[in-house]
Amino acid sequence: MGDPHAGPAGPIPANTRYLSSTTGPTLGITDQELYEKAIQYLMNENNQTNNVPAPACIQQGPFEPLGDPSQPDSQYLHVFRQP
Repeated sequence: MGDPHAGPAGPIPANTRYLSSTTGPTLGITDQELYEKAIQYLMNENNQTNNVPAPACIQQGPFEPLGDPSQPDSQYLHVFRQP
């Protein structure tokens, strides 16, 4: 009969097996259907998160420090004691 916890792309992660019984009211679908819809809509039919497109990282400008304006701007926000 096969693995009852196997999805179309392989085994379903263990923590999704009991999702419908631990989240309150049922969604009217089985755990398997929920898993398949998550892969379809959230993961864009990909089985690995590193295959899901992500927005590019855009470098922000330097931050002006808080508290002491005589300190130089930097890539990270710094908070200084007021002079």
